[in-house]
Amino acid sequence: MKEKLYRLILEQLDDKSIHLNDDMNLKNDLGINSLLMIDLIVQIEVAFGISISDADIAALDTIHTLFEYIAQRTKEEVSDENIK
Repeated sequence: MKEKLYRLILEQLDDKSIHLNDDMNLKNDLGINSLLMIDLIVQIEVAFGISISDADIAALDTIHTLFEYIAQRTKEEVSDENIK
């Protein structure tokens, strides 16, 4: 799952030569502005089959927090599907 996230980030940056690590700040280290962040969030929602609320986006400031959020949300989505 993390490799998929890294790939999405690199595609958004259009620079595959960057070496990503979990501690990188999306805005300060990678230069992802608000427009790029919206595009990245949409790509993540589609790729992982989750929905990310606008209120949650502000807290997703590093690759690590983004990964943890996706992991939690995909776990919740699987749990919700088992209930139906």
